[in-house]
Amino acid sequence: MDWFVWSLWFLIFTFFALFIQKKLLPEISYWVTFSLWTIKILAGTALWAIYVNYYTDERTGDIISYHRDGLELLHIWRESPVDYVKVLFGLENNLEERYAHYYNNMRYWYEEWKGSNLIIEFRNMVRLSSVVGLLTGGWVHSHTLFYSFFSLVGALFLAGGLARHLPLVRQDYLFAATVLFPSVLAWTSAIMRESPMMLGLGLAVYGTLTLKERRILAGLAPLTLGFLLLILFKTHVALTLTLPVILFLASSKSQKQVLVVHTLGVTLFLIVVFFTPPGNLILHVVDKKRENFLNVAEVWEARSRVPVPEVPQNPWDAVPKAFHALFNTFLQPLPWRVRGIMDGLAVLENILFLVLMSLTLISWRKLKSMEISLILFLTGFALWQGLLVGFTTSVAGAIVRYKVPALVMLAPLIVTALAPPRQNT
Repeated sequence: MDWFVWSLWFLIFTFFALFIQKKLLPEISYWVTFSLWTIKILAGTALWAIYVNYYTDERTGDIISYHRDGLELLHIWRESPVDYVKVLFGLENNLEERYAHYYNNMRYWYEEWKGSNLIIEFRNMVRLSSVVGLLTGGWVHSHTLFYSFFSLVGALFLAGGLARHLPLVRQDYLFAATVLFPSVLAWTSAIMRESPMMLGLGLAVYGTLTLKERRILAGLAPLTLGFLLLILFKTHVALTLTLPVILFLASSKSQKQVLVVHTLGVTLFLIVVFFTPPGNLILHVVDKKRENFLNVAEVWEARSRVPVPEVPQNPWDAVPKAFHALFNTFLQPLPWRVRGIMDGLAVLENILFLVLMSLTLISWRKLKSMEISLILFLTGFALWQGLLVGFTTSVAGAIVRYKVPALVMLAPLIVTALAPPRQNT
């Protein structure tokens, strides 16, 4: 029965994936999309197998906990479908007292979060896993199928939007670049928050690029839906994406105007952050997030902890701390911090990333085919995301996951600089 349900959903998702690909990336062969999705399914399955057979302590396996918590929530469906819907939408305080005996069995439905709390990312992931379980019967490999499909669609929208702005780049290379970075391939294919995040990011970027083409209605819908998904599942990605989106949409095709808009926008943002009460609140929230992560890492005895810079309180000490934060995000874990197979794979990926970015800088002339506003949009988001992750995250394994959206946005720059250009026919 499990295999029958898996096969049925696989056929349905294959049809929709190929339909979306035909609309967004018409130059790509169906076999490219089918092959990339197959690789994603295998990657998500392999990641699940590692956490089941290698990291046997469930405390280190969110991929296990989200799945189990979601199935636990299904007990409410069996008792009362009406109550289940209320819990999905955070109504009536999630009926906390009535179903406390189920919530207490979950890892990510914390007691201190009593109330509606629809923006609690962990709970929303449990809710999503529960709905997927309702549709599949709960078999873990069917869940992998669902989540890999979510992120595949996100990659299709991301590449589809960028393809219209990168006419010299082959669409199959562009699509593959948004899928095959090792961390992106693994984490966005598994039962993790990176999967709906990838869908939200793809829709948001597609909507932004479509708005830039002055197609208002066609752009607002995916942009709004994308930001909603990011807010629900990866709020910090929505926050770091906001300023790059605003600056990109405010820029014209004039290189001088683009540079002026971005300089003024970033300067104004930094003034607000360091010299106004709302800015003090932002710094306090980031610092609190940093402190909480340090405490959690200590309590759970997390592997491969790394030194985290303090959050700067003034612009004068911001630069060295910012470099430290970016170093953590893009180059941790260092080889001597390896504490397991995943850390070792992360080190290899960091080496690959360093080589590819170095080659991209060497081939910077090829980037002249890109609009300067698009370059700043992609790199701006990667930098803001890198800073936030680097200032708040003290565990190397978590950094590998949290930097996934930054890698996704840098991939188009890499493929533009390094991949053979499309041949005119």
